[in-house]
Amino acid sequence: MAYNSYTTYRSPRRRRRTVLLVFLTILVAVFALAVRSRSEQRDVLDFVAVARETLGEHREIATQAATLLLDLGDLERQVVLDRIATLHSRALAANANLAAIPVAPEVAVLAGFITVATSSWTNAVGSLDEAFLAAVDEDQDVTVGERLLASAFEELKVGDRAYGRVAELLAPISDEHSLDAFPVFSYIDPAQINLYDAVLTATRLRTFRLLQEFRDVAVSVSVDPLPVSEQNGVAVFPFADTFTASVVVSNNGNLSELNLVVTLTLAEPGGDFVFTVSDVIEELKRGESSTVVFVDLPLLAGPLYEAVVEVPTVNDSDPKSNIWRLLFRRNAGE
Repeated sequence: MAYNSYTTYRSPRRRRRTVLLVFLTILVAVFALAVRSRSEQRDVLDFVAVARETLGEHREIATQAATLLLDLGDLERQVVLDRIATLHSRALAANANLAAIPVAPEVAVLAGFITVATSSWTNAVGSLDEAFLAAVDEDQDVTVGERLLASAFEELKVGDRAYGRVAELLAPISDEHSLDAFPVFSYIDPAQINLYDAVLTATRLRTFRLLQEFRDVAVSVSVDPLPVSEQNGVAVFPFADTFTASVVVSNNGNLSELNLVVTLTLAEPGGDFVFTVSDVIEELKRGESSTVVFVDLPLLAGPLYEAVVEVPTVNDSDPKSNIWRLLFRRNAGE
């Protein structure tokens, strides 16, 4: 009978090799699981940290939005619009920071509710400017403003309801990872519920004079050189190498003015000469002034000229202040 010693010698070695491979596979799997667990834990902690910052920002925005609603009667129209724009920009920025963070499966549901809350709040804040203007402006149907306000306030309530679930969802995650609770707040404060009544708010808005649209652009002009005399209502200027007109445009209204066209026209009354030059002021905020300078204006000695500066503005309360006129002559040179 033949005996194969080689076969019996190799079999234990194969079994040991197989056991070793299985052990290494298990070890790699355990290591990968541990790495994945640590990575997911890091994602959880990162998400919660940024979520806390985002919600803290929204808590401040909520407080400032309530203050804005309380102070409406003391604020000018543009101030109100600017504050709403600032609050909305801050909310968008906070939301963007949170959206950039990976969401681990463990916090997916929590992230969903936070996203609903922050998105609803942000949409509501961003829609307040249109709602306010619709309620204030006389040419609007009063019910339009009420409907827009009601829609904005309902969005705030949706966000508050979604955020009401967040503490419940955070509890088991907090227990596992030893996390602090999120800030407790709501955009609609039950103690100030009347602030978020659409009809009452629209009625209040219509009684505030400072919120009414008021446009008033005015111009003043200085020239170089200065006139040396006046004859029968006609200014007389000395001869000079150049003639310059500096136009100061002031915004006395309560809204920012955009793309104001400043036009200077020189003409000979009853003659053929007409010269026009213009410039644009891209933005002039309420209470501010801007200067436009027209240099080297083409004038001859002797003729009678009329200079007219105009800055047309739609719905200006005092359109006469948008125009400046001057009749003048220029002396001959020596």
